[in-house]
Amino acid sequence: MKDPYKTLMIARVVALALIWLAGLLLVLASVWRLP
Repeated sequence: MKDPYKTLMIARVVALALIWLAGLLLVLASVWRLP
């Protein structure tokens, strides 16, 4: 790896995106189950 800082930044962005997506899916699932 020539630029470890860039790799760390990309990994952090990907992790945040996955957490945000998981939260969004959880909210959508809970709303969808409501009558």
